[in-house]
Amino acid sequence: MSLTQAERIQLIESDHLDVALRVEVLSDEGETLGEIDVDSFKVRHDSDADGVHRHVVFTTTDELAWQRQRARPWVTVSNSRLDLEEEVALGVFVLTDPKPDSMLPPTYTVTGYDLLYLLDQKLLEPVSQPTGQPVLFAVRQVLARYGVTADRIDNSRAEDVLLEPKVWPVEFDGTALDAINELLACVGYRPLYMDPEGFARSEPAVPIDQRPPSWRYDAQSDTTTVLAEGRDKDQDYTDAPNFWMFWRADVVRDDPPVIGDGLYVVRNENVGPASISARGGVVVRSDNDGPLEALSQDDLIANADRIVAEETHAVTAYTFQTEANPYHQHDQVLEVLDVDYGLAGRFRHLSWEFDIVARTVTHTATAILGGIT
Repeated sequence: MSLTQAERIQLIESDHLDVALRVEVLSDEGETLGEIDVDSFKVRHDSDADGVHRHVVFTTTDELAWQRQRARPWVTVSNSRLDLEEEVALGVFVLTDPKPDSMLPPTYTVTGYDLLYLLDQKLLEPVSQPTGQPVLFAVRQVLARYGVTADRIDNSRAEDVLLEPKVWPVEFDGTALDAINELLACVGYRPLYMDPEGFARSEPAVPIDQRPPSWRYDAQSDTTTVLAEGRDKDQDYTDAPNFWMFWRADVVRDDPPVIGDGLYVVRNENVGPASISARGGVVVRSDNDGPLEALSQDDLIANADRIVAEETHAVTAYTFQTEANPYHQHDQVLEVLDVDYGLAGRFRHLSWEFDIVARTVTHTATAILGGIT
């Protein structure tokens, strides 16, 4: 049964929520082989992580072919009084080879990583894409080479082609995932991530301050499941930039870029405590990875605006706990109200950890301050 968003909110905020877990075992080709019994189970998602975003840790007495099999957990949330129930996927995970404890039967503490793990490794061979190659076709070629064959990548830029050859040699100081993300950046797409059903995803980048909230939490409400303990607020803008310069890689290679043609400059004049006016001066972005890949000035701006928004809104961090909620996904926006900490507005959901046995979710989010002027 697939619920509407309104029904999901009603279910999660209800007083008699039941939570049940099952874990499927898959072959490395995705075939369902059966299920295993687990005891403790935690799943964590870090939207800002380099490489793998989501991982699980669980214990089981079942022995698997660890390096050749995968785990796909599902959690069912239900309330019989409301006649509402839904099963929610939590991801597909490559498993480590755990050591058993000394008990009989032995218990294994297993760590699993989402399928970005297959891509987050040094190149097995050179990656070469010719001029005129459709960008998204090139992305899917690299995905398939590293064992990721299922994707839900947005196809709206499927006809856009590379304007020059792209080559990553074996000695490339990066990973297959880095090469894929450079290709995605060419058409202004956000970095690759895995959805809860194990599909690779990317779509046109939208700055975090332009996205709608996916969930609302009110610490003073009896219905939004925020727990009194585990709440904290931290504000640190020491390293937050308020001035950014971005270059298109192809323009840098040909001619010196100028603003509007290969160069894009952003100044945060007055948004938040890290702004130029608030700090009385300019703080230039120090974590500059060099020119950005982009087919056009619009693609450069799309990539740059995503980076600017994320770095501008990383000043005020809020950590809090809620009761069980399996519906959170990658890099979403929350609406948060906590009058005790003087917080109200939209927040970027940086990370969450769902402890299914404890039936709690620990969240970290950063305040979204508003657009840069």
